[in-house]
Amino acid sequence: LQAAGVVNYTAHKTTGMQAAGFLNVAGDVNGMQAGGFANVATGEVNGLQAAGFLNIADSANTQIAGYINLAEKAHAQVSGFINIAESVDGAQIAGFVNVAKKVKGIQIAGFINIADSSDCPIGLINIIKNGEIAIGTMMNETGTTLFTFRSGGRKLYGIIGAGGNFTKGYRAYALQSGLGMHIPVTQAFRFNAEVTVTSLSDRWWHTDIRSGVKMMPSIRVGCVEFFAGPSFNYTGSNDLQGVGRVGYSLWRYDSRYYSHDFSIGAEGGVQFHLDSRKMMKKLISEKNSAAE
Repeated sequence: LQAAGVVNYTAHKTTGMQAAGFLNVAGDVNGMQAGGFANVATGEVNGLQAAGFLNIADSANTQIAGYINLAEKAHAQVSGFINIAESVDGAQIAGFVNVAKKVKGIQIAGFINIADSSDCPIGLINIIKNGEIAIGTMMNETGTTLFTFRSGGRKLYGIIGAGGNFTKGYRAYALQSGLGMHIPVTQAFRFNAEVTVTSLSDRWWHTDIRSGVKMMPSIRVGCVEFFAGPSFNYTGSNDLQGVGRVGYSLWRYDSRYYSHDFSIGAEGGVQFHLDSRKMMKKLISEKNSAAE
């Protein structure tokens, strides 16, 4: 054990534990580094790095940091803001962004995942070199129309969208976020299973929150994909007429100030697939230019 109020330093190998109020520095670590601000290992960490702000290692089993983790290779990285690694064989979990080249496992980010290869990214935006990026438009049975951005790997993808509903004199603006999964059948035909939450507001008094689960068959012709299918939804609204803007209602309950409705609906649309490899090259080029 090394325990210090400010700094611990080991030139070569630490077997056991380093615990410092500010900074731990070592070569290889076989055990644990716990630093109030940062941990640095110039070699391999066979164990855990836990820091209030920053962890750095050549390779690490597990890194947990309040702000940022940096490693060439890692099994698990957990941070409040950003994780960066060359390769991950396990999981990257960040409050804002994950960056890696090759990920065997899962990436979970509050906003964006970036990788060369990652089959299971979970984030609102996922820029994956060998994945999919698509922009499109879609409409549901209530007349709500959304412009959407779907991005992810070969299995999982994130969804963000914005639009509105201006049918029958009703004027409201919509925002959507969600998570989807590709279920391939043939090269051109597959099912897209999605879970989404859509907020529909007139920006004054009334807001509808629609949480939906949908299974949409899709056909892709070149870079164009057409999709449509049923949805099962819960809609909550502080507008007593709001739940009237649903498909076939299965169950409805009205409280004094709020209404609830479970319904079956339908959604469909079209989207255009972009070349994610070109987008990755552009991001790398901009990063290198900024570094210079």
